[in-house]
Amino acid sequence: MSLSIRPCTNRDQWTAFLDAQAPHTFLQSWEWKTVSEHLGHEVIPLGVFEDTTLVGTALTIFMKARRGSFLLVPHGPIYATCNMQHATGEIWTLLAKEWRRLAKERDAVCVRVCSLLPNNDEGKKHFKELGFRGAPTHQHPELAWMLDLMPSEDDLLKNVRKTTRQSIRKAEEASMTVEFFSDTTGLDDFWNVYQTTVARQQFTPFSKNYLQTECETFAQNHNLLIAIGRIQNQVVSAAIVTRAHGNAFYHHGASDQSHFPKIPAAHLLQWRVIQELKRRGCNLYNFWGVVPETATDHPWHGLSVFKRGFGGFEEAYFHAQDLVTSPRYWLTWIIETIRRKRRRL
Repeated sequence: MSLSIRPCTNRDQWTAFLDAQAPHTFLQSWEWKTVSEHLGHEVIPLGVFEDTTLVGTALTIFMKARRGSFLLVPHGPIYATCNMQHATGEIWTLLAKEWRRLAKERDAVCVRVCSLLPNNDEGKKHFKELGFRGAPTHQHPELAWMLDLMPSEDDLLKNVRKTTRQSIRKAEEASMTVEFFSDTTGLDDFWNVYQTTVARQQFTPFSKNYLQTECETFAQNHNLLIAIGRIQNQVVSAAIVTRAHGNAFYHHGASDQSHFPKIPAAHLLQWRVIQELKRRGCNLYNFWGVVPETATDHPWHGLSVFKRGFGGFEEAYFHAQDLVTSPRYWLTWIIETIRRKRRRL
């Protein structure tokens, strides 16, 4: 086998490969490449080739930052199952060499790889041998909650936590309705309730431009679902769900509890989303990030309990790894470490 690393500029080839692998992420998709470019980032769609056949992807994004620019590999690389024997060998060695070259060209302080490799001792040894070190913070979820959508709807509901089923019924009794949009029609309603959520929970929000760009991009290929829940024509809950490679991803959520504080609207909204995704033929619903059940003092604990209530399983990924390419990296390390501790993350 003769492997090489070079940019892949063929969208169909890239997408067909990822569709065949069906990774539990949309962050290696061509749509995410487009979103990142529209947001002003340089994106290098690195492909791992066996002669002319694409056998791996490593979407690599150049992130400019005052504290130190870096290359980001979100939930990658992805490589064909038949090439697993190369995971700690030639594929990764070639990629690390290319990432170093790209980082030097762009005066980047490091290459940050947020892979989907399982969190185990083998992964730790693998990254250490390649010269990586643990990043001071995470960039993307490293513990995700998944729901297999293949069982029947009745079986899915049986696996929902009892208290979650009760919440679903309570919202149904309040005559809550859920409307779905495959374009950006529901984005303004989402944005309005999103602002309410930000004010209540005090987190750093995504910008309207960011959400608009993401929704427009995924909508172009029918890979967007915006869910808007209403009671008495008042928007009480909303979600933005993206689809990629046969799977769906709960990427943004919002709720307004000011009008009907006793109605668990978000529970019914998510159940309706699950039903809709199953009707649309999705194989898996990724609720995105959660924290360990024991992390009861974490800011995301309540949200994690909510997600786990729908049944499913968790996937733990290896912590983000940095390949240091400049002495200026250590200033970035100090700043990110301080921010992480302040946010209790």
